[in-house]
Amino acid sequence: MGPGSAELELDDDRRALLAEVRHELEGIVEVAPGTLLEDKPAGVVLHTRLAADDVAEDAVAAARAVLQDRPGVFLKSGNRVLETSVIHASKGRV
Repeated sequence: MGPGSAELELDDDRRALLAEVRHELEGIVEVAPGTLLEDKPAGVVLHTRLAADDVAEDAVAAARAVLQDRPGVFLKSGNRVLETSVIHASKGRV
């Protein structure tokens, strides 16, 4: 979504799903020192850069276990982050 794009609006179902995702991730962050959440318009990012390696791995594994089979939730791994979204999005294809 770049300049001139329509503003992203989630319907009630996706807003509720996003709230559920955030709630699940909040529980993980509470017990995983050095992790934190970043809110996005249609998702939440679990950051683990400040966590010890074993804590980071466990936090991502826990998030995946809870969210990977949930309909309507999309996951993408990054450099010490796990991105979640309630809409399918990519950074584009070349």
